[in-house]
Amino acid sequence: MNIKKQLLYFRNGLAFSFSWIVLCVVALCVLSGEEQVSISLLINLFVLCGWASISFVSCFMNRKLQRKPFMTRLSLFYILLIPIEVVIFCHMQLFAGVTPWLVFAGIVLSLYVICILLEVFVFRKEGLRYTEMLKQYNQKNN
Repeated sequence: MNIKKQLLYFRNGLAFSFSWIVLCVVALCVLSGEEQVSISLLINLFVLCGWASISFVSCFMNRKLQRKPFMTRLSLFYILLIPIEVVIFCHMQLFAGVTPWLVFAGIVLSLYVICILLEVFVFRKEGLRYTEMLKQYNQKNN
């Protein structure tokens, strides 16, 4: 994939993720009675979304890595994203009083549980369906 297309995916991912996270922060502020959002919070969120977009594009939109299994690419994505995410969360004092390792472990465990559930319930069903369709096609043509 050429660099122009990767930059396009980066821009779209950054715009999408940052706009959604800002909307969520504004909704949370409205619900909690907070009257303002700090610039430092927005900058931290922008850096986090930027790094997440770079990680996503490099893991999922890279020709060399597209031949690898999904869980391998997902693990690489987590390895790139989660340490930066924990550092930014700690810098924002989002989890005050909690050790960074506990935050790291909680994020890793929750995301891997979600991905394993997706793998078991969604991707395997799709794989079985495609395999069955391929078998039917091969039987029909032989």
